[in-house]
Amino acid sequence: LDVRRAHFGMTRTTTAGSAAERAASTNIPSARLQTWHPRCMMHPFRAWVARILLHLSSLFAALSDAVSGKQKPEKIVSANGGVSHGANASLPSASSTAGLIRQRRSIFPKDYLKGAVVGDEEVASLLEAANWAPTHGKTEPWRFTVLASHAARMEFYDLVQQTMDAVLEGPDLEMRTAKLKGLIAKKEPVLSHIIVITCRRAPSPQGKMMPEWEDQAAVACAVQNLHLQATAMGIAGYWSSFPAPDVRESSSFKQALGYDQRDICMGVFFLGRSDAAGSYRAKRSPLTEKVIWKH
Repeated sequence: LDVRRAHFGMTRTTTAGSAAERAASTNIPSARLQTWHPRCMMHPFRAWVARILLHLSSLFAALSDAVSGKQKPEKIVSANGGVSHGANASLPSASSTAGLIRQRRSIFPKDYLKGAVVGDEEVASLLEAANWAPTHGKTEPWRFTVLASHAARMEFYDLVQQTMDAVLEGPDLEMRTAKLKGLIAKKEPVLSHIIVITCRRAPSPQGKMMPEWEDQAAVACAVQNLHLQATAMGIAGYWSSFPAPDVRESSSFKQALGYDQRDICMGVFFLGRSDAAGSYRAKRSPLTEKVIWKH
């Protein structure tokens, strides 16, 4: 805009009526005409030049934004399916948000309904919520492996057993093997999905490694997002530390799941459906015991 004014010595006109009339005769939007002198619009050749310069100006602005790293506001899909952009997104009320947070419960698989399946598209919605977690350095370290069938879960249990066979021996191995068999017998008939949660350790887009705890904190935020979305959708969920650390940290376990050796398995998330969520009670100790105010 500054370049155009410097070339043509143009001044801004604020006469709305004349701008509209000129737009009708030159096919240029009246909003754009406000930056051009009337004399430039009266001659067809000048009007044509004006349109060309406006297009060039838009092109240069887009190129400038691309070079400087500016991006258009991202689309955000709201809970009712609407699409908003950036800061204009419609938000739930503060009381609704607080209510959802307070109603989140860890529902144990023992209370899941046998045969009540969660649809893959619903699981995808949970993961989409997880994908909007905060992330320092834009590393987005959360990774998920979704075990959506009985066969996939049995393969995972077999991997856990094989890893235990490799890292344990004697009474410890016998005890853990019995525990795994018990888990399969009790949980597998009622589970819909298992989501294996992983923290991917990789450099940021700028090539910098973030502190490990920051990436793990980002993954924890992603799981909280997932759990809140599950609560809103009436899906039961439970974040478990299964399998045990000596299995999760085994190089053979990571390799079998396609992880890098630097990556960190942060447990699994059990999914199912339950009609017992209302019986789960929760309480918190007073906030005053956990906060120090200084003015």
